[in-house]
Amino acid sequence: MPKLVFGRHVFLATVLTSVPAAAFADAFIPTMISANVVWLLVLFPVVMIEGWLMARWRWELPYKNALFGNFLSMLAALPFGVILSLAGGYLVSANAKTAFPFLSDPVRFFLAQALFYGDTPVPSYGFIPGFGSAGIFLAALIFIGLCWLLTFVVEGYYYARRNPTRPRVAIILGAAIANLVSYCFLVALWLPYSYFSARAEQDSLRELCAEPSAWSSRCVDIWAKFPEVRELRLAGCAKREIPDVRCLARSN
Repeated sequence: MPKLVFGRHVFLATVLTSVPAAAFADAFIPTMISANVVWLLVLFPVVMIEGWLMARWRWELPYKNALFGNFLSMLAALPFGVILSLAGGYLVSANAKTAFPFLSDPVRFFLAQALFYGDTPVPSYGFIPGFGSAGIFLAALIFIGLCWLLTFVVEGYYYARRNPTRPRVAIILGAAIANLVSYCFLVALWLPYSYFSARAEQDSLRELCAEPSAWSSRCVDIWAKFPEVRELRLAGCAKREIPDVRCLARSN
């Protein structure tokens, strides 16, 4: 365990020093914290669901192994999550636009949403022409699929080691089914929360960007998607005799 912790710290230090600080702050910090906190909250029902299935299949120590198997997959998710978050942060940067000119902005932002730990209120949320609400759910489902693949590999290997007398194919298939069932449970909890939290953030931004004395770096995107918000801001500025150019600038 000390070697694992030390190795993880070295890995994090290496990858984080190789990317811009802005990408780290925007992508890594909020998504890593929120994802791992939420996962700890749902760990108990996940272990109960997977352990119950393993008990029906008469696997060895079903609930205990389900608990340790999920802990192992959580550890594996740390470096995996760092890579996904950093990749998502890079995709919304100006460097990615130059490096991947064949990808349109909506496609890049959509892919970033799928990598940002399923955190749909990322900087691109709500400003993706052609994707809409269906794109939000699809991005979240892609992220869930990546997580399922990782847990399936890690837990399948662990359960096969803990049940040496049973056919490996049966263990691998059982691990896939157990994780599929538990992930369906998580999706039922997570997708509505993710969507409504994103909508709440968007509504808050609309109010902020309509106020002449307030500013956000995302106001330009809000005005592009909601012209009426821009008109409300201009009307408010007109009452204060603030020129339109200053009204829509970063500071007025």
